[in-house]
Amino acid sequence: MKAQQLRVSILQNAMQGKLTRQNTNDESVRLLIEEIKKEKNQLIETKYIKPEKALPPISEEEIPYEIPETWRWVRAQEVLDVRDGTHDTPKYVSEGIPLVTSKNLKNGKLVFDNIKYISEEDHNKIEQRSKVDNEDILFAMIGSIGNTVLVKKNRAFSIKNVALFKQYPSKSLYMPFIYYLLSYYEDEIRRKSSGGVQAFVSLTFLRNLIFPLPPVMEQKRIVIEIEKLFKKIDTYAVLEKEIEMLNKSFPYDMEKSILQYAMQGKLVKQGSNEEPVKQLLMKIKEEKARLTKDKVIKKEKVAPPITDLEIPFDIPKSWEWVRLSQVGYVVAGGTPKTGESSYWDENGMLWLTPRDMGQNKQVYISDSQRKISNMGLEKSSAQLIPKGSIVYSSRAPIGHINIVEEDYTTNQGCKSIVPMIYNKFLYYSLIFSTPEIIKRASGTTFKEISGYEFSLTVIALPPLEEQYRIVEKIEMLNKLTSKMENIINQN
Repeated sequence: MKAQQLRVSILQNAMQGKLTRQNTNDESVRLLIEEIKKEKNQLIETKYIKPEKALPPISEEEIPYEIPETWRWVRAQEVLDVRDGTHDTPKYVSEGIPLVTSKNLKNGKLVFDNIKYISEEDHNKIEQRSKVDNEDILFAMIGSIGNTVLVKKNRAFSIKNVALFKQYPSKSLYMPFIYYLLSYYEDEIRRKSSGGVQAFVSLTFLRNLIFPLPPVMEQKRIVIEIEKLFKKIDTYAVLEKEIEMLNKSFPYDMEKSILQYAMQGKLVKQGSNEEPVKQLLMKIKEEKARLTKDKVIKKEKVAPPITDLEIPFDIPKSWEWVRLSQVGYVVAGGTPKTGESSYWDENGMLWLTPRDMGQNKQVYISDSQRKISNMGLEKSSAQLIPKGSIVYSSRAPIGHINIVEEDYTTNQGCKSIVPMIYNKFLYYSLIFSTPEIIKRASGTTFKEISGYEFSLTVIALPPLEEQYRIVEKIEMLNKLTSKMENIINQN
């Protein structure tokens, strides 16, 4: 059960007389109600308060649940002086007396941020109608109905469109109990509120509100018990929030840790009889030289050697630090004229954009919103990239990444790497390297990583056989992480 649900449950039990034991030695509620009635009549005779309309008797249909025999159902106006603040809009001043409205009642407290001020003269006029004293209760009547506040008054203020629950001068009720009672009834009052765009409750509705009234001594015992339990729930709520944050971050943090272990050579054991990485790199270099000679790919710029500053951690002796350009070749994208219909074909070649990639949440991608024709490919800077290559969004934003399942093209917002090692290992390497790639991006309006800068990305390269073992272990652990996440979400 959530912390808020526990609070509601405690208030519900409290208002049904189930939170504390009843004591037959407590002063009778009937006597309490009679004393309040006599006091009201005296206040009316002395013109301290105005005569009020007779309240209708409480019918059986209005009583929502059973209460202890020592309690009584009452209407709010029977035992409280229920008023509201001014309905007028006084002239506001830069300095003066704060004018409290519904927006200043938040989480059981009065908030004086962004409040408007009125003159002392207007404040005195409003006080004649609705003077707020210490331990009075404020209740929002318009908009966010409720937000009950027990006033701890340390400064003067007036109220506007806010209900005011006051006890009579003899102070025969325990107002902290009334505060919790009204807090409990907030949801029901909201459900019964009027209004369309802006909900509201009338003063008549609040005066006729029925609620259970226990003896005063029991009111005090109930408040003590509520506050004791609420303190425990506050501790529980902090833990609940920490658990929620942990649950939200768990899959990401776990997958990040798995990748970090993988790229540091700590996820699988190294094999002693595998082809050395140096030999693999030599084969790749020879293959790239052949492709360059055959004009399949363009001659690349010579990459600078990797410096000590670019090496973030230690790797196994059988691994090598390499630049991206040493394990494949980078291909940029292009855009045919959008207004030329012959350049576009719904049955044509994939034309991937960062937007397509952002909408795809899988490792592989096999569709694009738009597709280009052979003519579009020929008449633009777009290039046909072989299937199995890795597409990487290089701007807006940097870091979407997919393996493409068929031959494709991209726009200028993507860079592709045609891999000459295991493409899935390179896919995970680029995910791991993305924070560092973003740091190297340039631009003012939006950040972008150029094709050359992308090709300089440094990755840790294991032997080819180990690349396959690493990917297998990553995907096995990611599946376990997903299962654990589902279990956490179900609970």
